[in-house]
Amino acid sequence: MEWICYALRDASSVKGNSVCLNYNKQGLYISIISNEGKRRSVIIIPELTFNTGWTLLLKNCQKK
Repeated sequence: MEWICYALRDASSVKGNSVCLNYNKQGLYISIISNEGKRRSVIIIPELTFNTGWTLLLKNCQKK
């Protein structure tokens, strides 16, 4: 899943944006964070099934 984070980091080279691959007791997730001044937006994309990765996300990205 490192490749997803790498691709998103590369695509969001704008100051204040970051992408992190994280883990908690529910499993893996990617957090996409956008900071604009005092405002902060966060998108969290969980891994739907343990250890399956984000293959559906990959397929959708490849279509575009």
